Amino acid sequence: MNYKISTLVLFILLIISIVFNYKTKPATLKILDANQTEHTLSALDIQDIHDYVSFMTNSEELQDDWINTEMDSVEIGRFISRDLAINKMADFSKWNKKFLFNKHKISPYGFGFGLSKMRRLIKAIDRENKKHLNQPDSIIYGVRVNLTRTVSSESKKGYLDAMIVPVLKNNNFYVDLSAKRNLTDEDLLLNTSLPCPKNCGGQ
Repeated sequence: MNYKISTLVLFILLIISIVFNYKTKPATLKILDANQTEHTLSALDIQDIHDYVSFMTNSEELQDDWINTEMDSVEIGRFISRDLAINKMADFSKWNKKFLFNKHKISPYGFGFGLSKMRRLIKAIDRENKKHLNQPDSIIYGVRVNLTRTVSSESKKGYLDAMIVPVLKNNNFYVDLSAKRNLTDEDLLLNTSLPCPKNCGGQ
């Protein structure tokens, strides 16, 4: 057996060995956390991470379903029954506890806002819309809830938060958040919610 053939045979045996080991042993991955502590992730952990990220990042097909949808002040959103609300929350809770053996999950998962602040937001939107009665492209048709990062005034640590922003019919923000100018009405941007868990009355 000449040198080239023997090298090829060894290479093929190496590939067979890798494939066999992959199928018979769970693949592992070593990572370092923020404290530089090493953790070993099993194949199940890795699959959980993949499933988790896949849910959190919607498919292009699903996003294509949304791309031509305009904001409609009447049609967007719907009120649901108590039973459906319970089922939807339970379904999310079950999904959220599944991944990485409950070591990691989305938290906070709920964001509370006071009724007085919600009324102030609606009043501010009504004031703005009165300014644009003859400018239909400048009318606010709804609101969007965006995820943000808020820093706790007590612990100085950042956490997931929600921000409510008015939007136009074409789904663009009413307030140009990229513009370096003062808002005419500071009641148009609502943030700093009361997060769940811990502030959810046991739900």
